[in-house]
Amino acid sequence: MLTYDARRAFSIRWIYLSIAAMVLLALLTRLDTIAGIIRDGKALEQDWTINFIYDTLTGDTMLFCLPVLCTLPFSASFIDEYKSGILRFSLGRVKRRTWLISKVTATALSGGLVLVVGALGLYVAAFLVFSGLEAPAGASMGASSQAQVTEADPSAGTAGASGGSGAAAGTSGSSGGFGAAAGTSGVSGASTGAAGTSGAGASAARIWLAVSVRLLARYFCFGALGAVTGLWISTAINNRYMAWLSPFMAEYLLIIFCERYFTGCNLLYPKQWLDPSEIWPADTWSVCLWLLALTAFASWAFVESARRRLMYV
Repeated sequence: MLTYDARRAFSIRWIYLSIAAMVLLALLTRLDTIAGIIRDGKALEQDWTINFIYDTLTGDTMLFCLPVLCTLPFSASFIDEYKSGILRFSLGRVKRRTWLISKVTATALSGGLVLVVGALGLYVAAFLVFSGLEAPAGASMGASSQAQVTEADPSAGTAGASGGSGAAAGTSGSSGGFGAAAGTSGVSGASTGAAGTSGAGASAARIWLAVSVRLLARYFCFGALGAVTGLWISTAINNRYMAWLSPFMAEYLLIIFCERYFTGCNLLYPKQWLDPSEIWPADTWSVCLWLLALTAFASWAFVESARRRLMYV
């Protein structure tokens, strides 16, 4: 990657913006939940914080905001340099192939990292505010926590339960979160045994860590795909504003396409990319592979579009 592209794509202001945006979105979309906590003044269930984070990061509001947020750092870079004429000086120093690869690499990495950093900022903010309000470690796990453990470790629950029971186990007022994922994977929230013991607590912590790592990996791939899609479409139609709007528009059309006409087309359903069901093999890592494949296609399409633009430079 060229030093010039890296300096622009990974500017510190985008890190601050992503963290502020994630926390602000969480505050606005879950305001009723937060107000209920303040009003009731009761201790929260164990693992309520991780429920809150997961439900927020996989909710509909985030689904529509992420395609715009990931494009802000660098998706309009090609059109800006093309219209300003500065790329004439850049192409005089490096090969066109190197310049294009650097551009698409910086765009993909910046789009993915800005979402991951923002999600981590939400993790930190939520734990600082809510973890101290949870019930003591010796308290028994609630129904939502049991369903969440079985989502990450199906051997902890009984197979063959209906999806509805898992969805009912989600946090009240949320989009389903871990509970919904447990329902769609066909497992019920079974008893976790001695949840208050230190061994059970360590096991639950490892499970939450694994689930969080998979979620952040999907966020990175989702952001990379959105950023490169904006770079490609803005280059193809020569409009810098489409660098920010086109990923959102494409996602909205895919949601309509999958929800109204082809309900079984989960490969192209953006909601499945953030909160996948049991149809995805390899413990949902296949979602990341699929998103990376789509990112590779969008990268190739950008290179072809950019080459045609550069013929006139």
